[in-house]
Amino acid sequence: MKNPVYTEYKRSSLLGGLLVLALSLLGATGHYLLTIDSKVVHSKSLLDNAVQQLDSTLLPLMGFAEALRRNAQIKLQLPAIKSDDSLPVLSVTTSDTEQLPLYGENAALNLELQMLLRLQPYFELAGETQPVVKGLYYFSEQGFAYNGASKWPDYLAEQLLKWRQDTAQTLSFERDLVFYSHFSPQQAAMMVPLSYQDKKLGSFLYIVATDSLLAPVHSQYPQLDFMLLDQSGELVGGAGNIKRPQRADEHMLQVQRLSSTPWSLAVLEFKTNVFAAGLQTFFWHWLGYLLLLGALLVALQLRYKKRTLSAVGRLIVHIDRLAAGQPHGVRHIPQGWAEVFDKVYQLHDSKKSDSE
Repeated sequence: MKNPVYTEYKRSSLLGGLLVLALSLLGATGHYLLTIDSKVVHSKSLLDNAVQQLDSTLLPLMGFAEALRRNAQIKLQLPAIKSDDSLPVLSVTTSDTEQLPLYGENAALNLELQMLLRLQPYFELAGETQPVVKGLYYFSEQGFAYNGASKWPDYLAEQLLKWRQDTAQTLSFERDLVFYSHFSPQQAAMMVPLSYQDKKLGSFLYIVATDSLLAPVHSQYPQLDFMLLDQSGELVGGAGNIKRPQRADEHMLQVQRLSSTPWSLAVLEFKTNVFAAGLQTFFWHWLGYLLLLGALLVALQLRYKKRTLSAVGRLIVHIDRLAAGQPHGVRHIPQGWAEVFDKVYQLHDSKKSDSE
């Protein structure tokens, strides 16, 4: 007689092996997805830290700018003092350096020029107290610019006047801080309008070096590529070694808004780097699950083979021997199966007695 339990045993072994393979792959895939998620969360945490670091750099600059504007308004309230001195300024119309008298017939101009003279320490200390500031300039609505220098380099004068001309229409409508993402390569600009008695007098222009602004972030997180973006999502300046990605679909972008400016900081990562982060451990997780579940399957199958398959096999041999006329069947009865063997033996005896 064939043993039907053996057929089921082989079938369950095959199905169990496939189930172990599927479960191990499922577990390893779960670990892989968790690794990717932790990688993204970690990048987001680094981005938050970098944003806080940038804000800690920009907030003192904002405080300096506000202090300069408040002091300028206070200095404008002081009476003009008669003086034969003059102030070197850059003419917006002629692009030449001129000497304007501190006290003349134009009372409003007198107040403005003497205000600038009294604010001279701010122009001298701006670059020393604010490392990211590469220049501080004042543009007057009366057609001149000032930064305390007696002679302006030609390239600087040309660059400032061209930028002033390009942004003149925007500046006429602003009364609060204005940020411009492009002043020159690797430089942005911050404009602080100055008004007095509801009349706009001029604007303070801060030139911000974006490479210096982002340098501490790059040095602290060299494994990541950061981008400084403006309100429209355009790259701000040159921003150090940051380059525009050639293919956006090959990168993953996370963006966080700065609290001090309308700009945002973004971290750029290759998708291959993100998805490859878990591949290094995927194989070991899969192998560990496979060995663990495989060992469990082998243990269960061995126990089933020893306690069930072998016992059923002995029972079939016992029935075959009784059917062949052997009076006692098998001698070695598996543990726990004695009652079943006795029942079979009793049924064989009763059938034999009935036939006689």
